[in-house]
Amino acid sequence: VSQSRYAPEVVGSRFTYLKGDLVLLQFALINFVFEICTNEEILKKINETISEYHYLELSFFKLDKNNLIIVGGEDLMYFHEIEIEFVNIHTINSNYNFKIDTNKESFFLIENCDETISINKKYGVLKGNSIFKFISEDNQSFYIVSESVLFRKKIVKYFEFIE
Repeated sequence: VSQSRYAPEVVGSRFTYLKGDLVLLQFALINFVFEICTNEEILKKINETISEYHYLELSFFKLDKNNLIIVGGEDLMYFHEIEIEFVNIHTINSNYNFKIDTNKESFFLIENCDETISINKKYGVLKGNSIFKFISEDNQSFYIVSESVLFRKKIVKYFEFIE
């Protein structure tokens, strides 16, 4: 996988060069490091993106044993434009579909307050998890407890129109 015997001839002493799958792993690790943001930074990006819309629907898209993906857009019938992924979920207390008021912040990280204590008592939140809160258009609060959150802004079409 690596060639430490020939590496000094190519790249100099005390270095090695990688081959095959190890190169792909190195690039994946580099990309991962560049994509790492704190939950607060991601929440800021989500709220900024939400404010760009006149109307925004959110809906559960995919739930597997560890992760939840919520998608959003102005019309979820044909495509979605944003994806919010909760990694290693612990608790979900939310409607399946809801609308967001795009004129105010709607997505929060709940830390060190009475609300945190209440949720910890109710759900037994494990150490290392964060409590995320959505506020819907009709002022309902929804909570998702997970290790972290990821955000992607991309258009995903559910099917192609044939003319």
